[in-house]
Amino acid sequence: KQRFQNLWRRLHRDEILYSQYQETIQDYLNQGITEKVKNTEANIHKPIYYLPHQAIKKEGRVTTSTRIVFDAASHKTKELSLNDCLWPGPNLNPNLLVVLINFRLNRIAISSDIRQAFLQICLADKHKDAVRFLWTESNPSDKKMPSLQIYRFNRIISGVNASQFLLAATVKHHIEKYRKSHPITVRHLDSFMYVDDWITGQDTREEALLISLHAENIMKEAGMEMISNDTTLMCQWAAKGFDTYLVDTSVSLGSNKTKVLGLAWQTLDDCLTLDTKGLLEFISTNKNTKRFLLQAIGKIFDPLGLISPFTIRMKCLIQELWKNKMNWDEDLPQKGG
Repeated sequence: KQRFQNLWRRLHRDEILYSQYQETIQDYLNQGITEKVKNTEANIHKPIYYLPHQAIKKEGRVTTSTRIVFDAASHKTKELSLNDCLWPGPNLNPNLLVVLINFRLNRIAISSDIRQAFLQICLADKHKDAVRFLWTESNPSDKKMPSLQIYRFNRIISGVNASQFLLAATVKHHIEKYRKSHPITVRHLDSFMYVDDWITGQDTREEALLISLHAENIMKEAGMEMISNDTTLMCQWAAKGFDTYLVDTSVSLGSNKTKVLGLAWQTLDDCLTLDTKGLLEFISTNKNTKRFLLQAIGKIFDPLGLISPFTIRMKCLIQELWKNKMNWDEDLPQKGG
């Protein structure tokens, strides 16, 4: 309840965020992803856990969206979280470096993701009360704490540590049924599907269209949205009724930027870049401590090692600070000092 009170105060200050939050919660209800818990005493012999949640702004494709993140790692002092009680399962995802290198080897790139991937996998009835959460239909115009309604999920969610295994196992089980009829496409789906993102490509437009057609048919019940560096292929997809991400070729290069496994991808020039916006905003606070430096390094995601000459220097600096036994919040010495 304390986490919900903090969220409620934030929503009270931001009407737009509240509207987006309420819309998402209602959409979950309409789709059957969640349901209201009407009799809270009926399931007392089943595992019960309440998920704190918050809003996260996600900059990914062409637009910025707000999504709700549920925290299955939250726990009270000397108590276990939901994640503490679950076995996460083996890692069934392919090697990230292999997926990205393969993506760069093909002339025609294909990037796609499964819409609401985790939320398409149903939960057993006996597990639903382990993923409860609190919400209210009251408007946050009043600062007073509203009466709360208990909800629970009918599907798996991304914040639970076992969810990635469950998703990968479900996808692999599904595509295996098509291995004999579409062996090449199934191999690409199996080898280059990272969580809910399918990142692959082909050397010719004809091959790219064929493999994407087969993938669309195999995954049609899941729903996939596609994007490519080839505008002609994008038009062919649109003509066949595919769901595609928007690429506006009439405006500046920045609007043609999407993301591929955490890396910024300029689709028209087919270039991978590092998105430094968050890092620059962070370091603009002008703090100069070991803690701040380590946090700044943690914001750099560079799986291909594109800026290793820079990151290695930062790591060497951290080593030097440890050798000098600098305190976490002590001001760092000036260069040459």
